[in-house]
Amino acid sequence: MGPEEIQRFHNDLAAAADANVPLDISDSGSKPLALTSSLIKQFESDVSSNAETPDRYQAALQVFKHLNLISPVLDGFSIRPMAIRESAEALKWTWRYLSLILATAFLGLYLFATAVAPVVAEIRADTGPTATDAKLGPQHFMPSWPTILPAIGIALGMLFIWGLAGGTNRWSQWLGGYKYTQLRLKQTATETIRMLLAVDLPWDNAVDLGCRLAGMDEASRHEIQHLNGEDLTKNLSQTDQINYLANRVLAKMKTTTPILVISVVGCVVGLLYCILIFHPLTSMLIEIGGNGI
Repeated sequence: MGPEEIQRFHNDLAAAADANVPLDISDSGSKPLALTSSLIKQFESDVSSNAETPDRYQAALQVFKHLNLISPVLDGFSIRPMAIRESAEALKWTWRYLSLILATAFLGLYLFATAVAPVVAEIRADTGPTATDAKLGPQHFMPSWPTILPAIGIALGMLFIWGLAGGTNRWSQWLGGYKYTQLRLKQTATETIRMLLAVDLPWDNAVDLGCRLAGMDEASRHEIQHLNGEDLTKNLSQTDQINYLANRVLAKMKTTTPILVISVVGCVVGLLYCILIFHPLTSMLIEIGGNGI
């Protein structure tokens, strides 16, 4: 590449970074590394002095050299953060609904501890120990509420702050987001490979540059290596299929996953309510009434 091409490459990247396009040049499995204008200037200086630059950045230079287009480079650098953002957006309302469930459950515990527990404690003081007290042990649940409630409140507060600080991006990856991100990386890589094949770049070189630019792991590169190169060149069936699978995963994250997550959390909260409140309370009241358990 000549100096003018290198200059244009970095100018186009800097313009995208200044326009707040999310660009990431980290390798698969490593900590995200945002490509900012200052970092682009540093890499430009490194390229001019033949210093070492990140592997994906070198692949981007080669792709730009062969295609004379900045769009494949921007797609390769932006696809991972955009896919992570899309998967987090898919579960955004799930997170909010779960926060509402947990907040409501905490409010119920607080009302029980402040309004009901003192009354039950007075009843116990009047009636003496019951069989329920023996089952629960000497440190039964009523006197421990002043200690439990602040701990639960702090835990819920930390969980809420974790979600606001980007925790939804992480937990969405556990609930289908990782698979969605990998499919989007694979789709972007295959599109870049198809463009490189169209300018007569050898198959192995095209696969290497496309996968490196997208930041794919070795397993995904191995899958792409066994795709049909002729099919990629002549039509879009391979990329269309990957796009279909990615959209299907995202659709499940928006429909099936929230139902399952909310159902599981709701059942757990209901079970804890039964164990902590309703069963001990009703058992004690039945014993006090002289009806047995």
